[in-house]
Amino acid sequence: MGNNSETRNLASARSSNYSSARIQNNRRNKRRSRHNVILGLIIVSLIVIVLIALVFIICDFVKNKRAQAGVDSSAITTEIVTTAVNQDFRAASRAIDGDDSTYMLSGESQRTGSYILLDLGTETDVMSVEVISNDVTRYVRRADIQISSDKSTWKTIGEFVGEPSKATPQFISKGISVKAAYIRFILTEKCDELWLVNTIRVFNPDGNEITVRAAMPGILTSDVTVTHAPDLTSGIPSGVTVLYKSNALIYEGDLILVNNQHEYIFPQSEADVLTMYGNRTEFTDAEGKTVYSYKIGDIPLTCLKASALKHFNDMADAFYKETGKSILHVGTNAGWRSKATQAELAAKYSTALAAGLSEHNTGLAANIDLYIDDKVYSLSDSALLAECGQVLMWLNQNAYKYGFVDRYPAAKDSITGLSIDRYHYRYVGFPHAYYMTQHNLCLEEYIDLLGKYSYEGEHLCFTGDDGNSYEIYTIKADITSTATQVYVPTSLPYTISGDNIGNFIITITK
Repeated sequence: MGNNSETRNLASARSSNYSSARIQNNRRNKRRSRHNVILGLIIVSLIVIVLIALVFIICDFVKNKRAQAGVDSSAITTEIVTTAVNQDFRAASRAIDGDDSTYMLSGESQRTGSYILLDLGTETDVMSVEVISNDVTRYVRRADIQISSDKSTWKTIGEFVGEPSKATPQFISKGISVKAAYIRFILTEKCDELWLVNTIRVFNPDGNEITVRAAMPGILTSDVTVTHAPDLTSGIPSGVTVLYKSNALIYEGDLILVNNQHEYIFPQSEADVLTMYGNRTEFTDAEGKTVYSYKIGDIPLTCLKASALKHFNDMADAFYKETGKSILHVGTNAGWRSKATQAELAAKYSTALAAGLSEHNTGLAANIDLYIDDKVYSLSDSALLAECGQVLMWLNQNAYKYGFVDRYPAAKDSITGLSIDRYHYRYVGFPHAYYMTQHNLCLEEYIDLLGKYSYEGEHLCFTGDDGNSYEIYTIKADITSTATQVYVPTSLPYTISGDNIGNFIITITK
C-alpha cells in the first residue's frame, strides 16, 4: 500500500511539472507573437516611409524636369485644372502640328484670359506669327499675340481678329523682328461659342518657320504685367506702348464716320446690340406706379449697342429726374437697324438710305421724338411747342455730357448731305461730344479736323467741363500690311477708335 501511495504522489508531481512547463511555454509563445507583431508593424512603417520618400523624390524630379523645359509651377497648375475640366484641351498640340485640317478645340466658351502658350525652347528672333481659326461658329473672335523671354513679362506685338470659315492665314506683326522664347495667343473678347484653332506658325526674319517645342493651354487667374521693350521698334520714347492693331479695326469704334461717301462695313455676324426694352431704368412715380424715363416702339426692333445704350439711358434718366416727365420716345427701327432691315426700308421708302449708308446700321444712333397721351409726336410738331421746346433746349445743353451729339443740325446740311433725319442723336463719347458742341462741329468737320493731328506732329489737347484733360491724335493705317503700329501711353487711360476712312483715333484721358 505504501508503494502505491508513493507511485500516485510521483505521478501527481510529474503532472504538476508538465502543466507548469506548458504554461511557461504558452507564455513564451505569446511573448514571441507580440514581438512578431511589433516587428511587423515597424517593418510596414519603414516601408511606408520609404514609399513616401520615393514619391517626393519622383515629384521633385518631374518638377525639375518641367522647369528645365520652361514650364513654371503656375502653368502646370493651370494646365492640370484646365484639362481636368476640358479633355479637348489635351489636343493643344494639334495647333502646332502644321496640319491645317486638324485643330485644338476648347471645352468652354470664349472668355478673356484663355490662352495657348507656345514654348520655342530658347530665345530666338521672331518676325511674324501666322494664325488660322477656321470654323463657321467656333472661330476665335479676337486675341492678342504676346511674346516673353521669361513668361512673367509679356509684350503685345499684334492682334488677331477672326472671321468665320476664314481658311487663309492671318499674319501678326509681320515686318518687325523681336526676340522671344515664349509666345502666347490670348483671348481678349468674350463669346458664348467654343473656340477652335487650326494652326499657329512662327517665322524668323529669314521667313523660315520656327519649330515650336510645345503648346500648353491655360487661363489667367491673376493680373499679368504687360510691357513693351524700347527695342520693339525704333524711336519709341519712354512711357509709350506699341500695339499692333488689325487694319480691319479702322471700320469699328465710336467715331466711325458713315455717310454717302463712307459706307458702313457690316460685321460678319449681327452687331452686338441690346434691346432698349429690357435695359431701361425703372422709376416709381408719385402714385407708386413703375415708369421708365423713356418709351420705345416695337420691343425686339428697338436696340442700341451696349456702350451707346448705357449712356442713352443715363441721358434719359437725367431728363426724367430733372423734369419729372417720361415723354421721350425711340420708335421702332429708330435705333439700330440690321442690313436686311435697312434694305427693306430703302425699297419701301424713297427717302430711306441704302444699307450701309445709314448711321442706324452702326447701333450708335437713335432718333428721339415724344410720346404724350398714347401718341407719338415729332420734336418739330407745332401743336406741342412748349413740350418740344423744353426737350430740345435740354438736349442742346446736356446731350454732350452723355457722349451724344445732334448728328444732322439744319445749319450743317450742306456738309452732312442729309436733311431728312432730324433729331437723330449719335453717340461719339464724352470728350468728342464736348469738343464738337463747344466748337459747333458736325462729325464730318470733326473727323476732318482730327486728321490734322498725327502722332508725330501736334496733338489736339483740351480740358472738358468734367475736369479732365484730353489729348487726341490719329495714326494712319499701314496699307502695306494687315496691321498697324499704334502708339499709346503706358500708364494713362486711353481709347482707340477707327474713323471708317483710314485712321486710328487715340484719345488719352489725363
